Amino acid sequence: MFNVLLRKELLETFRSYRWLWLPVFFIGLAIMQPLLSFYMEDIVEQFGSMPEGTMMTIPTPSAEQVYSETLGQFTQIGTFTLVLAFMGSLSNERKSGEALLTLSKPTKYYAYWFSKWVSALGITTVSYLVGITAAIYYIFALFEPLPAGEILLSTIAYLVWLMFVVTIVLVWSTVSKHTSVAAAGALITLLLLNVSASLFGDLMSWTPGILPGIAAGVETDTVVIPIIVSLMLIAVLITASIRYMKKTDWLM
Repeated sequence: MFNVLLRKELLETFRSYRWLWLPVFFIGLAIMQPLLSFYMEDIVEQFGSMPEGTMMTIPTPSAEQVYSETLGQFTQIGTFTLVLAFMGSLSNERKSGEALLTLSKPTKYYAYWFSKWVSALGITTVSYLVGITAAIYYIFALFEPLPAGEILLSTIAYLVWLMFVVTIVLVWSTVSKHTSVAAAGALITLLLLNVSASLFGDLMSWTPGILPGIAAGVETDTVVIPIIVSLMLIAVLITASIRYMKKTDWLM
């Protein structure tokens, strides 16, 4: 039944063009920062309305700085986009009655929930990987190569962060019938984690909110602990969501 539900979810993502516009969005977001950083001086000269004869020199950023700024764009704009893309995954079907129709058949709650999670995580992972590959290509072409080890560590840390983001969105979509509430709850939760990690770095260095900083190379002292804690929190949140569906009048 899980395979049937997963095929249904994947078909729905194709019909809604998520497999097209999410990767394209991440590619556009990824290449924007390297291009802006490289051509910033020319852009300012052309559109900056500077007095004639004014000479302006903008220091060329390092490849590591451009990569870090690119991941910053992913964390801000990309996370917001993912929340909007998946905020109605369960709440819309619950409100429309489709969830009742599906779960009235011999369907397990965990199969239903995991089909949503795997589908959302799959498209998110593909979108991020094609986006960051495009960013790395332009950074290599316009600036200088990045160490392969740092890229690998960054990719692992950020994929765990994206897994956490998808889980939070689906948890809120499980709890609330209203997509706006689910979106607001997910965004506030993720924002609080990021802000807490920024303001209280030492105290919050074990939380998922530190993962974007690790991926961007800003926080590199602790890597393994926040990844392990994040994976444990993901497992707990998934288990709690499925139990919430079973133990409450979720279909009502």
